[in-house]
Formats: sequence, C-alpha cells, structure tokens
Amino acid sequence: MEEEKNVKQPVITEEKTVSENTGIKKNEYGDTEIDLVQLLLVYIKKWWLLGLLSLVAAVAVFFVVSKVINKNSRTFEITYTFSFPEIDKKKVVKEKDEEVQNERDLYPDGTTYTIYDILNAEVINTAISSNVTKFGSFKAEEIPNVLFVSQEYEENAQKEKLNTGRLILKGSAAYFGDTETFQLFTKALLDAEAQKIKDMSQNLYYFTYLDSYDRADTFKNKLAYLKKQKEYIKSFYDSWIENYGQQYTADYPIIRYSEDMESAFSEDDYNKLTYELAKRQYTYNADVDEATTLKISIEILNDEHEDNQKKIEGLVAALEELRKTDSGATTTDPTTGKTNETTYYDTIAKLTQRQVDIERQIDEIQTQIDNINATTATKQYLAKLDEVRATLAEQTNILRKVANMVYTDKTEYIFDLGSFKVDGTKSAPLFAAVAFIAVYLIAGFIIFAIESYEDNKKKKA
Repeated sequence: MEEEKNVKQPVITEEKTVSENTGIKKNEYGDTEIDLVQLLLVYIKKWWLLGLLSLVAAVAVFFVVSKVINKNSRTFEITYTFSFPEIDKKKVVKEKDEEVQNERDLYPDGTTYTIYDILNAEVINTAISSNVTKFGSFKAEEIPNVLFVSQEYEENAQKEKLNTGRLILKGSAAYFGDTETFQLFTKALLDAEAQKIKDMSQNLYYFTYLDSYDRADTFKNKLAYLKKQKEYIKSFYDSWIENYGQQYTADYPIIRYSEDMESAFSEDDYNKLTYELAKRQYTYNADVDEATTLKISIEILNDEHEDNQKKIEGLVAALEELRKTDSGATTTDPTTGKTNETTYYDTIAKLTQRQVDIERQIDEIQTQIDNINATTATKQYLAKLDEVRATLAEQTNILRKVANMVYTDKTEYIFDLGSFKVDGTKSAPLFAAVAFIAVYLIAGFIIFAIESYEDNKKKKA
C-alpha cells in the first residue's frame, strides 16, 4: 500500500504544479478549464499589439464594404409623376380573339403610351446627348439593364390603367457612379420624353373629318362628317375642362373656346340641316362640283382653238408669199414628193379639221354643264354645308393653336419631395467597429492560447 502511494503521489503533484502556472488547465475530471484572469491579463498587457491588429482589420473591412460591396449592391431610387394632356383613352385591342374596349393611355398621335417608353432607345440617346460631359460614357443599349421603371399603385387603383400611381426609377450605383449623375440623367430622360410628346402635338393633323367631308359623295355623309369634326374639336375642350377646370387659361379660359365652338355650329344648326335634307330629299351628285372642272376644260380648248387659228393665218400668209415667186409654189419636196404649195394646203387642212373638232368638244362639254343634275335648291343646300365647313376649319385652326399651348404647359413631370433614397448600402463604420472588436478578442485569445501552450511545454520539460 505504501508503495502504491509513493508511485501516484509524484504524478498528482506534477499536474497541480503545471496547472497552477498556466492559463489553460484540466480539472480533476479531465475537463479543460480557462483561467479568465490570465486571459484578461493578456488583453490588458498586449493592448498595443491587439489594438494595432484590430485597427488594420477595421480599416480593411471599412474599405471593402464602402468601396467594393456597397458599390456593387447599392442602388439609387427616385419617385416622380409624369403627366400630359389626353383626349380619348379608348383603344380597341384583341383579347382572346374578341375585340374589346380597354382604356389605355395614348400619346397625342393615338399610339399607346407605357411607363417603359422612357427607356426607349430614341429617348435614351436624346438624354445622353443633352450632357455629353456627364453621360458620354453611357450607352443606350446598357441603360435598360441598369435602370428600371416600376409603378406604385394607389390603393384600390386598377392596375391595367396607367398613371394611377407614382412611377419609380431605380438605377445601379455602380453604373451611375454618384447621386448627382443619377439624378441629372433621370431628369434628362424625362425632359426627352416630355419634348417628344410636345413635338408630337405640334405635328398633329386636326382636319381628318373635313378631308372626309370633301370626299363624301352624299349630303348625308357630308353632314355626318361635319358633326364628327365638331365633336372632335369639342372633345379636346371637354377633356381639358375636366382635368384642369373651366378657368384654365390658354390665352383665354378654355370654357370660352368651348362655348365659341358650340355657337359656331350648334346642335340646333345640325338638326335644322338634317331636317331640311330629310324633307327635301336632296340628291348630291359629284357633277355639282364637276361643273367647275368642265369649265376649265372649255377654257383649255378655247386656248388651243385660238392658237390653231393663228397658225392657219400664218400658213395662209406664207403661202401667198410663196406664190409670188415663179417656181416656189411648184417646187417639189424630195422627201415627200409633194410641191411646197401642196404641203401648205395639207397642213392648213389638218389644222382646220382640228378646229372643227375643238368646237364640237366645246359644244358637248357645254351641254354637260347645262344638263348637270342639280337644282338651285340643291346648290343652295350645298352652299350651306360648305359655309359650315369653312366655320369648322376656322375653329380647327384655333384648336391647333390652343392644343400646342396646352401640351407645352401640361406635359410635365414632378419629382416627389424626399423620395430620393439609396438602397442596399451596408454601414461601413459599423462593420469596421465589429471587425475591430472581433479581431481584438480573437487575436487576444490566440495569444493567450499560445502563451499557455508555451508555459505547459516549459513545465513539462
């Protein structure tokens, strides 16, 4: 028994001696224990080394987050509303092989407008060329991949209707570089889109129904086109009154233009013309207008008749001079085998026959004019319609002038105040602070572990 005690005792003593002088030790159950006091002493004694390592790590993390991670993941976002005058949103579209009426926003020329048109190549190129110094490195084909348009719909708004909410432009910070460039470019895009609409309005043709009136071959159709032209003009004024109010001014209040249009060709005027046509049963014949064309034809024939008569008189005079010579009239032309006198007679005969034909044509055309199927009443009714057409043409010219002013004034975009924001940005200072603390603690523990290992190694030696 005494021998066994003597053998075990040195081992126990050795373990206790080693553990008392090291920061990492094993307890009586064989589990590893850390001396927190020793660890804390390492953090205090080695503060300058740990601080230096942590500072280097923090600076590195700050640089990576701010210059690499944020640059590639960060986005700029701005919200705006875009509006321009519209008249008729109805457009027939095919859905499941059936024609249905769906409301669509339309450009002034009737083509469909969408929020994505701002990323059209033409618009982008115009924006880039507006500031080559800032946007010279941008390429039109790249922009749709780094700039995105979306829409924030108002509550309960129908999503198939455009312009029911605010529009959002979100762009890659890595591509645009800085917030100023992004904001300037989005503004340039909107300027280009607005100018496109204004230019389109300048080129609008407002006389379509009046052109149809000129081609119509019945009084009923002519009257219908006059009414359509009036309704077309009035639709502009009604839309502007609804959207901007009666007192909205384009030189004069819009309501005044609408009232002038109504008085120029009122519903009562239209009803009277319709009633007269139904009661009198006027028949419009293109000959009513063709008489003028026929008269022009007579004038042309008269001019030819006069020229021919001068030619005949000249030939007769020349022939008389030719006869005064002994052999001039009887000299034979080797190419025709005829005497000069015979040649003159043949030419005079042809011209004389043409004169007879011209006189016959003139008589026939005059007979057509005299027999045109148009009574005095019919002509008077046509004159009434033509007078209305002239009035509507005048009103259409006024509309064109007013429309240009309205499109110029009301084609606009408004950036929402405070809407600009930067997304996807990591806090570089926060990550740097976390890195500093983490490296300080981890590096301190590693130093503590190394020192404990070295102490244990020395004790065992």
